[in-house]
Amino acid sequence: MPKMEVIRRQFTLQTKLKGKVKLTHFNSRHLYIDMDNKYDHSTVLSKGKMYIQGQLMRIQLWTPTFKPKEETPLVPVWVSLPKLP
Repeated sequence: MPKMEVIRRQFTLQTKLKGKVKLTHFNSRHLYIDMDNKYDHSTVLSKGKMYIQGQLMRIQLWTPTFKPKEETPLVPVWVSLPKLP
């Protein structure tokens, strides 16, 4: 995982939020992101992912059933559909 100051800087550059944001390590694989307004919250969630120092960071809404030791069941899939307009 990149250093926290790098994550904060890149996150700020890539999201261009209007309010304040707090980023903290949850564990070695997860971050906690706290935003102070709904606009920023929607903006970040709609991104779905971002890259920081070439590493994919998936953005997901926290749920009460979150288990940090389990992998997420969501997997990115790229589909090519030739000849579609």
